[in-house]
Amino acid sequence: MLELFPDLGRSQGGRIGKKSQSAVSIVPAGRYKAGDPGYGDSGSAARFFYCAKASASERNLGLDDLPSRRQDEDDHERAGTTNPRNRSQKPRRNHHPTVKPVALMRHLVRLVTPRGGTVLDPFLGSGTTAVAAIHEGVGWAGCEANEEYAEIIEARVAAAMGRA
Repeated sequence: MLELFPDLGRSQGGRIGKKSQSAVSIVPAGRYKAGDPGYGDSGSAARFFYCAKASASERNLGLDDLPSRRQDEDDHERAGTTNPRNRSQKPRRNHHPTVKPVALMRHLVRLVTPRGGTVLDPFLGSGTTAVAAIHEGVGWAGCEANEEYAEIIEARVAAAMGRA
């Protein structure tokens, strides 16, 4: 995907000129002179894209009846659980280690799903793709190898369908 954002080198954006802050500058303080805009960053436009992680209220929507637990209580070998950034000492109802933001998944569903189509998620996790598909009005099908996440998926789907 990064090939869509070629590295164009040094940033060309920002204000025109550089504000002088030096007392010994030839340009009076507060005036602008032509030249480097002064940001000094470089890289592709991909550095401007950011999607926040799912909030606690979003990740737990519809899960009020489920017990809280730590996401790494039982298994330290599963993908995502060995990353210290994914582990928490705080018990959560949705203890899946890599919950995606619904807004991100809605965007991806819109990108790849034709009107009236169906989304297939072979790694359903906590069900965010299913929730996104429901919000976008398309069908969904999914698989999840870890049975412990089935309750989370069912509860989040029910909440998205207004049955919670």
